[in-house]
Parts: sequence; C-alpha cells; structure tokens
Amino acid sequence: MFIKLAMTFAFTLLSFTAFTYVMFGASNPFSWIVAVAVIVTAMNYVVGDLLVVPWLGKNIAAVGDGLMATITVYLISYFFAGFQVT
Repeated sequence: MFIKLAMTFAFTLLSFTAFTYVMFGASNPFSWIVAVAVIVTAMNYVVGDLLVVPWLGKNIAAVGDGLMATITVYLISYFFAGFQVT
C-alpha cells in the first residue's frame, strides 16, 4: 500500500505541479497534491485491489485504476476551486 501511495504521489506531483507550471504557468498547492494522492490511492486500493483483481484479474484492474484516477481528479477539480486541472 505504501508503494502504491508513493507512486501515486510522485505522478500527481509531477503532473499537477511541475508540468502545469512549465506549460501553463499555474500550479496547485502542495496540500492539494497530498490530498489527491491519498484519495486516489485509497479508492484504487479498495475498488481495484480488493474488488476487481479477484474477479477480473490484474490487467483489467490496472486499466480501471488509471480510469478511476482520471475521473476522480477531474471530479475533485470540478467541485473544488483550489485544485486546477488543465
């Protein structure tokens, strides 16, 4: 679980801080990066690892994790003005 959180945090930090600042001049606060990483990791663990993997396998769970993370990030940015997705 810690490795999943560390990887999610690293990619969230890269995607929503460094990349958006270089490309668009906007950046998200560090607290939002941590919050999004924790939320996405928890959802991916519960839904992907505990529910999908036993029934459908690792490959489908991996694709589902990516889709679920993308949808979660866009929903967070839609409902909270403090987090920006470009």
